[in-house]
Amino acid sequence: MVLIGRIVLLGALLAAPWPFGSVTPDPQWLLCATVAALLLWRLADVLRGEPEGAFHVPTAAVAAVGLLLVAAVQLLPREESPVPQMKHAVFAEMADAFAGDGPTAGSVAPASTGARASLLFFALGAFFLGAQWFSTVGAQVWLWRVLAVNGAVLGFFGIVQKVTWDGQLFWSVPLRLGGTPFASFVNRNNAAGYLNLCLAAGIGWLMLRLGPRMAFLPRGDRPELPGLPGKARLLRAIAAVDGSELGLVGVLIVMAAAVLYSLSRGGILAMIVGFGLMVWWQRGMSRVAGALLLATLGAAAVGTLAWVGGWDAVQQRLSSLSDPAAAAEGRLFHWWDTSGAVMDFPILGAGLGTYRYANLPYQVHQGSAWYVNADNHFFEMLVETGFAGLLLYASGFVLTGLAAGFLIRQDQADLRAVGMLGMFAVAAQAVQATTDFGLLIPANALTFAVLCGSVCGTACAAADFQQLHAPFWLGLARLEGRWSNAGLWGVLTLASVAFGLELFVSTQATAANSAIIAIDPSYPLETRPELFDGLIEQGEDALRWRPDDPELHRAIGLWWISRYRLEAARELDRAADPANRLRGRRLWQATSLTVLGARALSMRQQGDRGQLERLRRLPLVRDHLIPAREHLVQASRNGPLTRDVSRFLADLWFVSEAGDERDWPGDLADSLSRAMFIAPSSPDQLFSTGLIAERAGLMSLADQAFFRCLTVSDKHLMPVWSIVSGKRPVAELVGSVIPDRPGLLISLAEQTPDEVVKRTLVTQASLLLNKEEWANVGESAYLLQARLAELQGQNEQAIQQYKLALGAHSWEIETRLRLARLLLQEGRLREAEGEFSLLRALAPQRADIKRQLEELKRGLLNPPPDDAE
Repeated sequence: MVLIGRIVLLGALLAAPWPFGSVTPDPQWLLCATVAALLLWRLADVLRGEPEGAFHVPTAAVAAVGLLLVAAVQLLPREESPVPQMKHAVFAEMADAFAGDGPTAGSVAPASTGARASLLFFALGAFFLGAQWFSTVGAQVWLWRVLAVNGAVLGFFGIVQKVTWDGQLFWSVPLRLGGTPFASFVNRNNAAGYLNLCLAAGIGWLMLRLGPRMAFLPRGDRPELPGLPGKARLLRAIAAVDGSELGLVGVLIVMAAAVLYSLSRGGILAMIVGFGLMVWWQRGMSRVAGALLLATLGAAAVGTLAWVGGWDAVQQRLSSLSDPAAAAEGRLFHWWDTSGAVMDFPILGAGLGTYRYANLPYQVHQGSAWYVNADNHFFEMLVETGFAGLLLYASGFVLTGLAAGFLIRQDQADLRAVGMLGMFAVAAQAVQATTDFGLLIPANALTFAVLCGSVCGTACAAADFQQLHAPFWLGLARLEGRWSNAGLWGVLTLASVAFGLELFVSTQATAANSAIIAIDPSYPLETRPELFDGLIEQGEDALRWRPDDPELHRAIGLWWISRYRLEAARELDRAADPANRLRGRRLWQATSLTVLGARALSMRQQGDRGQLERLRRLPLVRDHLIPAREHLVQASRNGPLTRDVSRFLADLWFVSEAGDERDWPGDLADSLSRAMFIAPSSPDQLFSTGLIAERAGLMSLADQAFFRCLTVSDKHLMPVWSIVSGKRPVAELVGSVIPDRPGLLISLAEQTPDEVVKRTLVTQASLLLNKEEWANVGESAYLLQARLAELQGQNEQAIQQYKLALGAHSWEIETRLRLARLLLQEGRLREAEGEFSLLRALAPQRADIKRQLEELKRGLLNPPPDDAE
């Protein structure tokens, strides 16, 4: 029975990476169901009473068990949602709007916490199976062979696919949501993480083969060979290498080349650190021999990539590491912003598996990316599980690394090989976890868990606990006899049923939620509304299993909205006069909920309650938007921080009965406040929120939304100004609606045609720019002073300031273009020609620069008569 269990587990490890790392619902469920079946198989094996040695429970299991306990505490009932505790959020004053809503649990998204806890449990089950079934070197060899060969095949496939890349995985699967793929993984970092695990297995296999050789034994174990120099001993060892060992070296070369060609900087760094620690910590060969082996593998991997034409891409990718701060700038800003969540939930975090929601309210810096993961697993665990969870998570790496170090210090070559494997795997995954989230991918997590279990199990088996020759931290308990072992495996089996059910309903919901129908706005009528009927039915079926899933409720709500828009587009097309028929994007824009919501607001402001009621009762609205709103409300209740939900509810305010009577405008104001709280770094959503609030007469909310929108980005500067200008004095708007930043005020002054307003803005910008804190801001100050001087008509001073700004950054295109145009305006044609010529060289693709340069040259060659005289 043990052999059968090992074969099934090896088969699961072999298959895990190929279906996109098993991230899709069906493979993920099959993997976890396999682990659950193997736990039951192990329990049956124990109950049969087959004789075997004692089983030591590895101490490293504390990490996963502790994290599961943290998740359990997070899911305990609470009196209120944790969202009001977000006192460091950008719109912290709006957090109280969530006090009477959302889940009564310590997690901001309980459904996500339950799903992540289930995956963590099955990783723990795989760890125990690895510790039980692969705790001997003889059994581990088969594990290493399977992983090494699988990694080599996957790496070879990845290289071939990248060389012949046609935009599709497996040359047939399109990337619907984008990605940076390699091999079978959508994310190249995840692929590199898996390949590093396979490299660790290959290293263990190689060390096992080379360990007994004289040149690779500890100095005290070597037979005396008088007169034989070190070089001769090395050549003697190389001559003894047989074909199978050369094949194994080839497997390692392919995997190393694949890690390089994945272009994952974190994966490449992790591989280098893993190899470096292996050479430093080993006892089975001299460091010189280890370094030589490492150099040989590296040179062969680079040569392989050069042969297939991929080394240039690797060099280009690695060149970004010359400035690490610039390479990580976006992530650093994001982590700094999200540190507010750590301050709000320092002990137990915001909820295991909730990073995608927990980080949103804290984002100060503008960013177009939605961070589903932190791209730093240690920081992600800190946000999700607090300092308690971070310590537990880190302890898993530390305890497994200590177990590997214990094995490396043993005299037996086979035990040292296991230790080398463990050291490489733990070091590489720890390094990569600082820049990636690969251990959340089922294939990576399962493989790493089995490898860690095998290392810890081997260390426990090798230790002499009875004679106290082993550190106490290797094993938690020694289980001897049928019933003590049956207790452990029985608890794991029973827990697998509960966690398996949770994972089953989670994957059902994920499968329904992941369905996508792309509507081309240029040809909306080509999409049939009936296509959404199947999606909605599938989603409703999944809700029967998981009624509290906010993402699924959100997806169904958006499907109803898309169906409404398609039907509305058809009605508009049928009703329109052929001569004035809307087509393409204009037709699609006419069906927008924002347009419909604005129309309803106009009816409300005009006091036409009857027309508003008729709009609400239109079959098209009643049959589509009422169910859409119901699902969005459920999404908000079960996951208050679910993206976009509040924004859509704000557009659908008129669908609710309360939107017409007693709660007006409270219902709309609540939705707008929530939308701002969840998305404080999205200028588009902030502008949309402010626009709705302004139309509804909610001026305080509108001011907040517009001010924050312009604080994040000046993208909507002129649209905001067109809305608020003329309604209040400029001096009142600056600081309350328009942020009092010199650059923003100068941009507004440059674009407004009103001379009175322009003078006011210039005066205010000048006062701000002359403050002490703006006196030493370098080239930015020069540029701002130049633009200000140009607005004030002081063109000569502006020219000097532009030149000073370019002295620091001569490649700035827009600054040089401003200077060139001002020189042209001042009649300094030769200087202007020089600037335009330089601009032409700096930006050869700019047609406007080319045109102006040609016009200037023609003017110089054919000057006007007055100039000629």
